[in-house]
Amino acid sequence: MKIKIKDRDNSKKVEKAFNQLNRKISIGFFREDGQYSSDTYLNVVDLARVHEFGVDIKVTKHMKKWFVANGFPLKSGTKTITLPERAFLRSAFDENLSTINNLVDQAVEEIKSGQEKTDLIIEKLAENITDIIKSSIDLGNISSKVRYEVRDV
Repeated sequence: MKIKIKDRDNSKKVEKAFNQLNRKISIGFFREDGQYSSDTYLNVVDLARVHEFGVDIKVTKHMKKWFVANGFPLKSGTKTITLPERAFLRSAFDENLSTINNLVDQAVEEIKSGQEKTDLIIEKLAENITDIIKSSIDLGNISSKVRYEVRDV
């Protein structure tokens, strides 16, 4: 007796596709993108971090002199300057979570169908989410610096 099994539901393709999902999509700012602009020494990652999480800056004598020279004298007891958190990147994700989840669900279905290569589906997913995030950020030039990378885990 001879038995022949045909894989009609693409289970082997689906299994292979999901094994390829050992990938990570990173969306945000990347150190190698360099300075924010030509007139600042801040790397785009540093500037984004300050906006996203805030920062406490220790006031030095040099800083006090600079503030006085520019018409913003500090109180004599000022030891730190606090730049408050303005979570623009996390907020953009949170505001669009439902749409992002729908895109992920759609990508999973496309992978299961086996009609398109997994890498292409992941790239498309990353690009779509990045576009959504960019359109939700209103910080001028910095929003144009948001990008994605797909990396192996």
